[in-house]
Amino acid sequence: MTSSLHLFDPDRHALPLPENFAALEAMRELLHARADGKNLRFVEFALRFEDRFKDTGRTTPLQQANACRRAAWQFDLPNVDEMPAYRAAVEIAGALGLVAYDAALGVGFLPDGRVVPTEFAQAATPVAPAEKLPWGARPPDALRGESEVREVLAPALARAMAGSGFALEATPPDQPGAPIVLARRLGAVRQVLAVNLMRYEVLNLTLRVWHDACTAVLAQALGPEPHQDSAFELGMAFFEPGPGSLHRWTLERLSQLPAILALVGGRVLPLAGLCTDLHGLDQLLNDASADTVRTPYRNAYTWSDRPDGSDGSRSLREEVFPLAQRLVIAHLNGNPLAANIARELGDHWQHSSYWRAPQEREALAAVRATLAHTPPLVRWNDIAAWRAALRPIPAPLQSHTPDPRGRRCHHYEVTEALHQDLRKDPGGFWARFAGPDGTSELTRVWQDKASTLPGSSRIPSDGLGCHVATLPGRAGEGAIKVVCLCFPPITGLDEHRFLALARRGDISRMFRMGYENGLDDDGHMQLRIEYGVRHGNADVITRETLDAELNMQAFLERVAELFA
Repeated sequence: MTSSLHLFDPDRHALPLPENFAALEAMRELLHARADGKNLRFVEFALRFEDRFKDTGRTTPLQQANACRRAAWQFDLPNVDEMPAYRAAVEIAGALGLVAYDAALGVGFLPDGRVVPTEFAQAATPVAPAEKLPWGARPPDALRGESEVREVLAPALARAMAGSGFALEATPPDQPGAPIVLARRLGAVRQVLAVNLMRYEVLNLTLRVWHDACTAVLAQALGPEPHQDSAFELGMAFFEPGPGSLHRWTLERLSQLPAILALVGGRVLPLAGLCTDLHGLDQLLNDASADTVRTPYRNAYTWSDRPDGSDGSRSLREEVFPLAQRLVIAHLNGNPLAANIARELGDHWQHSSYWRAPQEREALAAVRATLAHTPPLVRWNDIAAWRAALRPIPAPLQSHTPDPRGRRCHHYEVTEALHQDLRKDPGGFWARFAGPDGTSELTRVWQDKASTLPGSSRIPSDGLGCHVATLPGRAGEGAIKVVCLCFPPITGLDEHRFLALARRGDISRMFRMGYENGLDDDGHMQLRIEYGVRHGNADVITRETLDAELNMQAFLERVAELFA
């Protein structure tokens, strides 16, 4: 989300309400430049806001309002839950006759209830969750196809980024499906936000940054084709687009537009602002300060490859870690640690199992050979001088929000690893847990996983248990023996409460109960029971949705019913 709103009092200054984006910008410039006394409407706004949000940080809204001596007040949203705070601020401002202008998004909320520019009007008042549409019906603000998405998104992005010098590039007439491109040039640096419009109104947003000197080195080292490689790029799926299972940004309806523009104002522009020269690029690619920019998703790794000590999210540096551009930029910027970076990259590709590792080793060797006779463009006395020139990482980039999907690595990784073990070797799983040491083995697995996680990500073992039971089979069939692993209470997607192996004779079946790995169409988690059945000559997995969580007794009863 954006971090501030500009508040205007048009009645106090005898100004008409703004009717469009240009009028909003003109009012902002005029009133911020105009000195004024204490505005009691601003004070009342602050009092009402503080009444709703008690803990608002060191400098309270009331202190801001009392100190404001301009005709416009740039109200900085406090460090609270931003969406409710944003909505409350807009609502309170309207009730007091104030205009609330979000300059990052280019949208104004007027006291008469209107929203300008007009294309934001529907986006600001989405269909309420209670208004569930019939199956197949389209919401009133639905966008139909790529052409409508482009017509809405391109000018909105252009307005949101114009203040930072980005301009919308024309779509080539012979390429109607080309990406939406907004670009700016800052000396030797060219920055681009490219938006590829995919099927089903999915948006792939990528920030790319080129440096002329880096491009020249890559062209000389690798030949004419790869020289278009950017010095830095990051797909915006890195940041949270919402709780959907695939973490994709979409623009299926106008109500989704403000979130995309908030992404631009809160993530894209601050990130672009950091890499406007060699030193900024060097910082993002090679300094530990970039580790504070992280994706919120705790499933950035698979269940088996999360590094010890990680909470499951990934840092910006991890995204760019193996790229030769790191070394090129470090060398050109005179980074005193460039030799260490070269060794680090060499070691990585020497031991990598990635299928392109041989080609990457050759490319790195070619780059190092080119750099050997390429003088740095910047000189630093020592590493202390290099570090002294680093820039603060903007707060919006360091926003550590909870995983929108509720993923908890401790729970997910243990249950998924044991599920994989069961599928690969049912006999070994039975021997491991059906005996007298089953509970102690499960406890060991849980505790071993805890040791790889930060303290804040560890889950208590309450409810952890291993149970062996004999269930009655169907008439004329023998009893079913079951080993059932019970895990701590589930609260997030992809977490499972029970994992069981049921056996009768030489027939084995897997059962588990937990949450799906994605939300349903209404944004809710779905409980399911999943089990193996025999169809013809193949074992297949069947899933059934549950209305409520089962306790262990009810789960075992379902195992007996479903075993076949």
